[in-house]
Amino acid sequence: MKWRVDERGLVRRGRGGWRWPGSCVHSSTTRYQRVQDGPASLVHGSLILNGSSGISQPILMCVASFWNFANIASRRRRLVGIGALIVVLIVVSVWWVAGQSSSGDPGGQVMDQLVPAATALPGYGTSHLPWVSELGLSSVGPEGSYVIKIEPHSDSCDGIAGTQGWSSVVLQAGFHWPGTSATLFSYVNGRLKVLGWNRISLKRNPDEQAMWSLRLKGGKKATASLDPNAYPHLWEFVALSRPVGRAASGC
Repeated sequence: MKWRVDERGLVRRGRGGWRWPGSCVHSSTTRYQRVQDGPASLVHGSLILNGSSGISQPILMCVASFWNFANIASRRRRLVGIGALIVVLIVVSVWWVAGQSSSGDPGGQVMDQLVPAATALPGYGTSHLPWVSELGLSSVGPEGSYVIKIEPHSDSCDGIAGTQGWSSVVLQAGFHWPGTSATLFSYVNGRLKVLGWNRISLKRNPDEQAMWSLRLKGGKKATASLDPNAYPHLWEFVALSRPVGRAASGC
């Protein structure tokens, strides 16, 4: 007499139809015919119960059921593991693509928040402080004045692997100022403060340099500095922020 338990937990005795196995716990008064066809065997992943002397059919049926249920659970765990691995790969791929996007400032979302700072500079809005698209002797205004937007570009530390990324988002200006540094800092600070910039207290050379910070939309932090140029009465203003995506690492 043979019993077979398939992957669905169904039991078949001989050539009869399929049916669910009974409970593994039975009344002590219940008696079952002992199976005389020999021990159980495994064929194509299904446990075939041939029985054995002294072992009742219900016990063999329960053993077979647990065997096949264990196989099903094992397969399910493998599928869950594979699914989790696929999710991780997708997340990593999205992160990598975002870091390798076609722009370090999509839509100019960072630059648009830096540009208003140019309005705080002396001569803004006049021919004395013109907007330029590139730096050169023929492109700057009187006395070397200019304002330029420098968009992020792909960069790295001398091509070293793992340092590739985007350069900073930069707003840069150069202008002439004949007065004192204290007067200039006060002039620029008053206008930047209205735009939300906060002046940073400097311990070293506070009369030669001024710095500000601004929290941008999205959480990034921008900084601005005002420094004297190598030429007399010429000053350089630089406002910058990290790019969107992966930033190039320094040497």
